Amino acid sequence: MPHEGMIHGANGVTDYTAKTVAVRENMDPAAQVKTLAHELGHVLLHGPDNDEARQHRGIGEVEAESVALMIGAAHGMDTSGYTIPYVSTWAARVDAKSPARSSRPPVSESARRHWESWTGSTPHK
Repeated sequence: MPHEGMIHGANGVTDYTAKTVAVRENMDPAAQVKTLAHELGHVLLHGPDNDEARQHRGIGEVEAESVALMIGAAHGMDTSGYTIPYVSTWAARVDAKSPARSSRPPVSESARRHWESWTGSTPHK
């Protein structure tokens, strides 16, 4: 995507119907990689059949950004300056839900699968 105006101000977008992921081109490469990791979180954890993520967008965004944070950390990339405010904003918008608690198993599982697919080994606990 050339710029955020083409995707409603977002840095990236996952289209389940078209089976595509798009990331803005007008960001620095590190931000593009982090955004791609965020979209990977959506691909792995959310889809048309995930009712909770569809009904509560905040949960989906917290989960996807948490995957990006974990992937970034595993590869020596500190994304906390962007991730912490982003997650805090979305988490505050989820009524009667605790995204941090409800998302832990799916986020951990997604990050573990990513690590194993890239390295061929299981991450240390």
